[in-house]
This record gives sequence, structure tokens and C-alpha cells, in this order.
Amino acid sequence: MADVIVNGVSRGAITEYEFNNVTTDQTISASFALNAYRVTPLAGDGGTIHPNTPQTMNHNSAASFRVTPDKGYHMVSVSGCGGGLSEDTYTTGPIAADCTVTATFAVNTYTITATAGANGNVMPSGM
Repeated sequence: MADVIVNGVSRGAITEYEFNNVTTDQTISASFALNAYRVTPLAGDGGTIHPNTPQTMNHNSAASFRVTPDKGYHMVSVSGCGGGLSEDTYTTGPIAADCTVTATFAVNTYTITATAGANGNVMPSGM
């Protein structure tokens, strides 16, 4: 409910109004607004999420965020608001309450295998 107007006077977002001692015609009208919710994006160290500011979304709508790891990092997970990831875009499920989309990243790691041919060695030895 956005507003109730009784005989041309706003009564605010009330849900009930009682007419008393009615001796003339009366008018009452109500206006309604779609509920809106806040979707807050959070990115951990090692990457970004865009847009990176809270988004106001209408009830049952969905929000999309592009998730990008920094150079030398990879995406570990993106979750929140009942959504799913497709390539680098996370799309929420239908929004019905305030919620948060969280992206986490980790530094890339690499394995180095050290081997030596005959008559020599590598320090440290292979892992």
C-alpha cells in the first residue's frame, strides 16, 4: 500500500479506515506500489563484481552481475539470492527480500616438477 486518500486527504499507508456518522457522500481511494528490495554485491580479495554498488530491484525481478578475477587469481565461487553463474555473469533468482551476492577468489597456484638427467641433480629435488 502506498497511500490511502479519504475525501481528498492523504491518510498514509494505512490498511483500514472506518467512516463514522456518515451524512454525505464519501470517497476513498488507495494506491499501491510494487515492493522493492536491495541486492548488495560483495567481492573478496582478488577480483571484482560489477555493478559493485547495491541495486534496488522490484519484487520477483532478477539482477545480473559480472564477476572478474584479477590477473593471477581465479573465481572460487559466487553465491547468494538464489542465483546461478553462466560464464562470468551471475544472475539472481526472483528477488523477494534484501539479499547479498558474494564472489570469492583465490590466487592461482602452480606445480613445478624438477627432474635431472643422468650425472646431475636439481635442488630442491622434484616435488
